[in-house]
Amino acid sequence: MTDPKQTVAEVLNADLENLAALRQKRATAVAEMNNQVATTKKTHQDAIDKIDQDIATTTSSIETTATENRMLLTNNGAKKTISLRAGKIAWRNSTGLVFDFNDQRLLRLIRRLGGMRRFVKRKPSIQKDAIKKDDTFVSQLIQRGAAHWDRSETLTIEPISVNVDLLEGDNPLKIKSPREE
Repeated sequence: MTDPKQTVAEVLNADLENLAALRQKRATAVAEMNNQVATTKKTHQDAIDKIDQDIATTTSSIETTATENRMLLTNNGAKKTISLRAGKIAWRNSTGLVFDFNDQRLLRLIRRLGGMRRFVKRKPSIQKDAIKKDDTFVSQLIQRGAAHWDRSETLTIEPISVNVDLLEGDNPLKIKSPREE
């Protein structure tokens, strides 16, 4: 409740002073929070970096071992995926057509080869997915050096995730066995 003797200007001045004080109080609280976040992050960052490094090392080790023993693991290449108790390892071939010309150069070649209506949008832009489905046209592009098949292979590693519900107490590394439940 305001004192009836105060003028409108005094009321506004008091409210503005209060608003300035509240904004300063908020800025101070945000700065304190940010300092605490930075401190907490700094405290945990080294451990996180070490875990990231361990993940990279373990992944590399899995890739090396799987690649060196691929014939044994895949029954001489009969299988592309091996399922293990702790996860899956799979080899996949990439069959993506890679266009070696930039779009303008490829557009000129498509025009010369008579593929404008089938493979070029009115805008014009090249419909590369449609080209990939036309083996004859793909062969012509490859013969002219405008594309090649990327036959690279990728290796995927999928470990089985730890069920977070099984984690016990404050130590996230101690896992309850199903028998303890």
